Amino acid sequence: MTDQRLTAWSIDRRLEGHPARTNINVAFVDGAYAMRIAQLRETFPPHRHDSDESWFVYQGRMRVDSEIGSVEVGAGEGVVIPAGVRHSPTCLEPGTTVLIVNRKGQRTLPDDHAEFVAAGATDIDDPA
Repeated sequence: MTDQRLTAWSIDRRLEGHPARTNINVAFVDGAYAMRIAQLRETFPPHRHDSDESWFVYQGRMRVDSEIGSVEVGAGEGVVIPAGVRHSPTCLEPGTTVLIVNRKGQRTLPDDHAEFVAAGATDIDDPA
């Protein structure tokens, strides 16, 4: 039997000291799914993924514009973006914080690679 234990973690404490658009992978579920947290800012460039992506707003408000429609979600609400759908999230309130669940190793396919890189998103693996 491996050494197992339950570990509690706090979204606010895990994001402390990290700039907006730092995606922190806080858990990997069944080795197949990543759960990450991030604080949003402004509008992120249009892109798509090769698997579904689910967003849950912990605090604040955001909008997702996509080729199949737009939706605004606030604290306690979420949205699932189907695989292959071009989308662009926009922060509608300062301090908007989200929990994102997607397949581990999901590929991101930006419309404009240079714009995507300039947007400054960073990924950190830091499971609890």
